[in-house]
Amino acid sequence: MTTNAVDTVLTKLAEIETLKAQAIKELLAQRAEIDKQLAQLGYGDPSAIQRRAKGARVCRTCGESGHNARTCPKKAGG
Repeated sequence: MTTNAVDTVLTKLAEIETLKAQAIKELLAQRAEIDKQLAQLGYGDPSAIQRRAKGARVCRTCGESGHNARTCPKKAGG
Protein backbone atom coordinates (compact mmCIF):
# COMPACT_ATOMS: atom_id res chain seq x y z
CA MET A 1 0.00 0.00 0.00
CA THR A 2 1.35 3.43 -0.87
CA THR A 3 1.63 6.28 1.58
CA ASN A 4 -1.17 8.10 -0.23
CA ALA A 5 -3.47 5.07 0.11
CA VAL A 6 -2.64 4.73 3.81
CA ASP A 7 -3.39 8.43 4.35
CA THR A 8 -6.72 8.02 2.56
CA VAL A 9 -7.68 5.05 4.71
CA LEU A 10 -6.69 6.88 7.90
CA THR A 11 -8.72 9.92 6.83
CA LYS A 12 -11.77 7.75 6.15
CA LEU A 13 -11.37 6.03 9.53
CA ALA A 14 -11.22 9.40 11.25
CA GLU A 15 -14.40 10.47 9.41
CA ILE A 16 -16.13 7.27 10.48
CA GLU A 17 -15.14 7.83 14.12
CA THR A 18 -16.49 11.39 13.95
CA LEU A 19 -19.80 10.18 12.53
CA LYS A 20 -19.94 7.44 15.15
CA ALA A 21 -19.39 9.96 17.95
CA GLN A 22 -22.14 12.20 16.54
CA ALA A 23 -24.56 9.27 16.34
CA ILE A 24 -23.81 8.29 19.94
CA LYS A 25 -24.35 11.87 21.09
CA GLU A 26 -27.72 12.02 19.29
CA LEU A 27 -28.83 8.66 20.70
CA LEU A 28 -27.90 9.69 24.24
CA ALA A 29 -29.90 12.90 23.81
CA GLN A 30 -32.90 10.87 22.62
CA ARG A 31 -32.47 8.50 25.55
CA ALA A 32 -32.40 11.41 27.99
CA GLU A 33 -35.67 12.71 26.54
CA ILE A 34 -37.27 9.25 26.73
CA ASP A 35 -36.08 8.81 30.33
CA LYS A 36 -37.58 12.20 31.15
CA GLN A 37 -40.91 11.20 29.63
CA LEU A 38 -40.87 7.88 31.48
CA ALA A 39 -40.17 9.66 34.76
CA GLN A 40 -43.20 11.88 34.14
CA LEU A 41 -45.27 8.73 33.71
CA GLY A 42 -43.98 7.27 36.97
CA TYR A 43 -41.30 5.05 35.56
CA GLY A 44 -38.23 7.02 36.62
CA ASP A 45 -35.85 4.18 37.44
CA PRO A 46 -34.81 2.30 34.27
CA SER A 47 -34.00 -0.83 36.28
CA ALA A 48 -37.46 -0.70 37.84
CA ILE A 49 -38.96 -0.57 34.36
CA GLN A 50 -37.11 -3.74 33.45
CA ARG A 51 -38.28 -5.43 36.65
CA ARG A 52 -41.88 -4.43 35.95
CA ALA A 53 -41.61 -5.73 32.40
CA LYS A 54 -40.37 -9.11 33.62
CA GLY A 55 -43.16 -9.44 36.16
CA ALA A 56 -42.92 -10.65 39.73
CA ARG A 57 -40.39 -13.35 40.38
CA VAL A 58 -41.64 -16.52 41.97
CA CYS A 59 -39.99 -19.42 43.71
CA ARG A 60 -39.29 -22.40 41.45
CA THR A 61 -39.89 -24.79 44.34
CA CYS A 62 -43.29 -23.70 45.64
CA GLY A 63 -44.46 -21.07 43.13
CA GLU A 64 -44.89 -18.31 45.73
CA SER A 65 -43.40 -14.84 45.46
CA GLY A 66 -41.16 -13.16 48.02
CA HIS A 67 -38.28 -15.62 47.95
CA ASN A 68 -36.39 -17.91 45.59
CA ALA A 69 -35.79 -21.66 45.48
CA ARG A 70 -32.56 -21.37 47.48
CA THR A 71 -34.31 -19.67 50.40
CA CYS A 72 -37.69 -21.45 50.10
CA PRO A 73 -39.14 -22.26 53.53
CA LYS A 74 -41.08 -25.20 52.04
CA LYS A 75 -38.15 -27.06 50.49
CA ALA A 76 -37.00 -30.31 52.07
CA GLY A 77 -34.67 -29.69 55.00
CA GLY A 78 -35.50 -25.94 55.05
